[in-house]
Amino acid sequence: MDAFGMNTGGASAFIMLNSAGRYIALAIALIFGIGVFRSFFSILTALLAKLGMDVLDLIVGLKTEIIADFTGVIQSFLMFLLPNIISIWLLIRFKNKSTP
Repeated sequence: MDAFGMNTGGASAFIMLNSAGRYIALAIALIFGIGVFRSFFSILTALLAKLGMDVLDLIVGLKTEIIADFTGVIQSFLMFLLPNIISIWLLIRFKNKSTP
């Protein structure tokens, strides 16, 4: 984090493995929820898990001051939260249109 002017003391192995484990679990949930099972609720669960993780990442970023200004919040919203919200909205919208 020296490039950002922050002294974090270096990342511990626990933090690196924890982050890797979270993203691997999320990838498995997305692959199985969207690609394998392909039911409305499995896709919705995978997208909600992704949205929940992105919201928690934003909260942690704000608390640790890695995201320190309004620009960082907007960037997180545009890159992560908005696409998730649009995906969930489209899923629900087209589910409702496809049912007679």
